[in-house]
Amino acid sequence: MHLDRFVLSLVCIAAVSSPADAATVAYIGPTGTNAQDVSNTGTLNAAFGSGGWTQLTYTVADVAVASTYDVMYVERGTSTQASFVTFLNTNRLALETFVNNGGRLFLNTGYSTLNGSAGFGPSNHSPINLIFGASADRSNGADGTTGTAVVGAPPALFVGAGTTWAAGSADFAPDYIVSNADTPLILDNNLRPVLTVQRVYNNGPNGDSGFVFFGGLAPQSLLTPSAQAGQLRANILSYVASLPEPGEWLLLGLGGCALIFALHRRRKLLVA
Repeated sequence: MHLDRFVLSLVCIAAVSSPADAATVAYIGPTGTNAQDVSNTGTLNAAFGSGGWTQLTYTVADVAVASTYDVMYVERGTSTQASFVTFLNTNRLALETFVNNGGRLFLNTGYSTLNGSAGFGPSNHSPINLIFGASADRSNGADGTTGTAVVGAPPALFVGAGTTWAAGSADFAPDYIVSNADTPLILDNNLRPVLTVQRVYNNGPNGDSGFVFFGGLAPQSLLTPSAQAGQLRANILSYVASLPEPGEWLLLGLGGCALIFALHRRRKLLVA
């Protein structure tokens, strides 16, 4: 009986959930021709197809536009720490409101270069305050050069991507995420989370809830094996977009209850 309930729930979820290509996706990140930024946009094309997402920039106006989409992907890329921190400080409330209203957000701080050429590095990198009390840190440039999938993390994240990825050098080590409310999905070699997820519940009248994924992952071009690292990023984006919207959670619950009730009634009739 329990197995029947489980299978019915999965069938209901599969029938109601929106596929990744049905979600509207906004990307807020650098628009330059640097190989690192180009590799990020390449993974967006892999996840949603060319033209299946909208490029925006670090402006208040563009964040307002992005807030009307289902999914928002915010990437530091090659922008400086100062500009990224300014963006977060200016738009923190808007980003939190987007998630509170049921949006799905992937916020990736990227990596911290040892020499600080991108505004990061042990000598000038202090923790970056993200949203919902989380932060990204890089206290030791020699640490965290390898990322490994957490046992029990959603398998969809790792299809074709393997389960271990390494920075080409310690210069490109990932930032790690500090948060008491998140579930780790990928850990560095010091067992610190570099990809996490948090479901945010809103206690307002609509009972909406959203998801925020925090990452400290370097671009595909700086990780090995490169192809698998690119697939990992595309998988993350597809997975974020595939999560049900708030209204769909209600449908999932109602659909599951209806199916389970029908199964119980059928069994009772057969027994009688």
